Amino acid sequence: MNKVFCLGEAMSDTFISLEEAEIISGQEKKICLPYGEKLNVAKMAHKSGGSGFNVAVGLKRLGLEASLVANLGDDSEGARLKSALDKEGIDGSNVIQSSKFETKAAIILNGKDGDRTILVYHGKGVLDKKMIAWEKIEDGSWFYLGPLPNTARKLIDYVLQMAVEKNLKLAVNPGSVQVEWSREDSLKIISKSELYVLNKEEAREILRNTKKNKELLRSFAEAGAKKVIITDGMNGSDAFDGKNYYHQNIVKVKTVEMTGAGDAYLAGVVGGLVHGKKLDQAMKWGAINSASVVTKLGAQEGLLDLNEIKGKI
Repeated sequence: MNKVFCLGEAMSDTFISLEEAEIISGQEKKICLPYGEKLNVAKMAHKSGGSGFNVAVGLKRLGLEASLVANLGDDSEGARLKSALDKEGIDGSNVIQSSKFETKAAIILNGKDGDRTILVYHGKGVLDKKMIAWEKIEDGSWFYLGPLPNTARKLIDYVLQMAVEKNLKLAVNPGSVQVEWSREDSLKIISKSELYVLNKEEAREILRNTKKNKELLRSFAEAGAKKVIITDGMNGSDAFDGKNYYHQNIVKVKTVEMTGAGDAYLAGVVGGLVHGKKLDQAMKWGAINSASVVTKLGAQEGLLDLNEIKGKI
């Protein structure tokens, strides 16, 4: 079965390249702007984004059927995102567009080094279980559960219930909100996961320890996740499938902008697994896809198609 359902946010991304910002380095880098002044920007662009949307686009380009499960406002940005969804050929039957919602938005402040600070507005309205056509989600399907705001807590609980009833293969990428949940709540999600992907800092926060990646991976596997991947920035990614450990280096490229790198990696991994690749091969797909995305402005511009991925292996 080559259809993947992607539950997550669809967002309007506005990229702003700063001219007059000062980057202060210390224990944490900070963007500093003069307060009360009008400042010039070097570049500004509007793009489609949001983890659910990004992953759905990535999977569609990899030759899979992708269905986005998200909500949009009945506004101009919602219409633009719906048009972009249709253009990509993604199934939008589970996208709810209504005046009850506001289209979610992010403002990405780009520094000269390719890194960024993101301001996120989650809008009003909550996507609940009744808005999803569960009868259209076939038993045994892959189901991507991306980062969601705290208002989606009941929906996530219901997704976990349906994952059992429909034998769904859950690919989970917890957001900052989910990472802050109790250990008990996190374990409920982990235990139902076919694939659980997060970064090292998130892994340490959920498990409440600072162990090395191999020990963290084993802890997640012991909690029930069938496959676990921990991304570690420039150090690449590490994985465990319950038997074997794997490591994948990053693919070095000249970075233009980093937004969407994680979503591209996840789309590559899930795409590889759905296409029958082993976990280490799927991680390679993810690294290649992620490297391509950071060479472009926006989370979707650099997502590769199936032939491009295969040509870079």
